[in-house]
Amino acid sequence: MEAPGEHHILRQTAAWTAAGFAVPYGVYGVVHGAGPEQILPLGLVLAAALLAMRTAGERVGPMGALWPVLIWPAIYQGAVGILQLAPERYIDATFARADALLLGYPGPPRWALGGPVEELANAFYVSYYLVVPLALLWVWRRSDAAALRYGLALLLAMTLCGWGWLLAPAGGYHPAGYPTGAEAFGPFTRAAHLLYANNPHFAAAFPSSHVGVAVALVVVLRSLGASRVWWFWALGVALSTFYCQYHFVVDAPGGWVVGLVAGGAALAVAAPARSAEVAAALERIRRRK
Repeated sequence: MEAPGEHHILRQTAAWTAAGFAVPYGVYGVVHGAGPEQILPLGLVLAAALLAMRTAGERVGPMGALWPVLIWPAIYQGAVGILQLAPERYIDATFARADALLLGYPGPPRWALGGPVEELANAFYVSYYLVVPLALLWVWRRSDAAALRYGLALLLAMTLCGWGWLLAPAGGYHPAGYPTGAEAFGPFTRAAHLLYANNPHFAAAFPSSHVGVAVALVVVLRSLGASRVWWFWALGVALSTFYCQYHFVVDAPGGWVVGLVAGGAALAVAAPARSAEVAAALERIRRRK
C-alpha cells in the first residue's frame, strides 16, 4: 500500500486538531448544562472536522484549504459560550495580581486610553481579523500544501489556547479597559469597541488567541519566504492586547509561546512525506534525462 502523501497527512491532522478542540468543550458544556446556543458553534467545528476526515485523495479543493479559516470564528465563539457557564471557575484575581507584580502598580493606567497611541495599537489589533484570511490567499499561491499547513497552524494555535482557557478561565478585561468613558480617537479604536460591545470574550484570555494565532501564522509565512516585517506585525498585535486593556499582560507571552509551538508543529507535520515526494519528483526528472 502506498504511504499517505503530504496533503493527506496535513488534512487529517487538521481534522483531528479541530476535533481535539470541539470534543473537550462539548463534554464541558454538557457537564455544566449548555444549551443549543453554546453547543451549535462547537457542532459546526466538529462537523467540519468529520467532513475533512472523510476527504480522500491528494487533490485540494477550495473548501479543503479554506475550512479552518471559515470555522475559526465558531471555534472562538463556542469556547466563550461554554466557559461562561461556570463563572465560579474564573481566576481573574490571580492574573490581576500577576499584572500588578509585572507593572509595579495595581491595574493599567487610564492615560493609555483615548489617544493616538491607543489608535495605533488598535490598528494592529483589528488588522488581525483581516490578515488571518487574506494571508491565506498569498500562501495558497505558493502551493496547496502551504495552504493546508497554514490552516493547520491556525487550528493548532486555537486548540492550544482553548485548552489553556479550560484550565485557567479568566475574563481578560481590566477595570480601566473597555468600556470606558474615553472617546474613541479614530476608526480603529471605534471598530475595536464595536467588536467587543457585540462579542465579549469573558473567560477566554490566557493565553491570548490573538497573539497565539498571529505568531503561529508568521512562523508559516516566514517558512515560505515572507518578509521579517511580519514579526513586527505579530509584536504589534501582542503589545496591543494589553496596551488597549483587552487582556492581562501575562496573556501575551503565553500566546507567544503557543504560537511558536503551533507554528513549529505545523511545519513539522508530514515533513518526511514531503521529503519523500520531493525525492520521488527529482528521481523522475533524472530518469527522463
